[in-house]
Amino acid sequence: MKEDNETVIDIDENRLDWEWLRQVKLYEKYARELADLRAEHAEAKATLEVEKAEVDKLVRTNPEAFAIAKVSEKSIENEVTMHVRTIRAVKKLNETKHAMDLAQVMVD
Repeated sequence: MKEDNETVIDIDENRLDWEWLRQVKLYEKYARELADLRAEHAEAKATLEVEKAEVDKLVRTNPEAFAIAKVSEKSIENEVTMHVRTIRAVKKLNETKHAMDLAQVMVD
């Protein structure tokens, strides 16, 4: 039987010895999950940086394709921020951060 987070935090007061022993396994499970999520988050962060750099290069090499009237650092930065590749990467980063935060709650 797979336990969800709600079931894990419910303690059977009539089986405290069993609950106490179970805590070690639960901590290990959630600590490993948190470590995996931290790695996934770091990867998502690196992916975001790569996507931003690639989009920045695209915009700089062909600003006309992005309908930039006046090329400036700010207009390029804005175009990079609004690009679909950047938006997808930011969304993935936020999702991994959220999952990591939830796992952290279970470890704390």
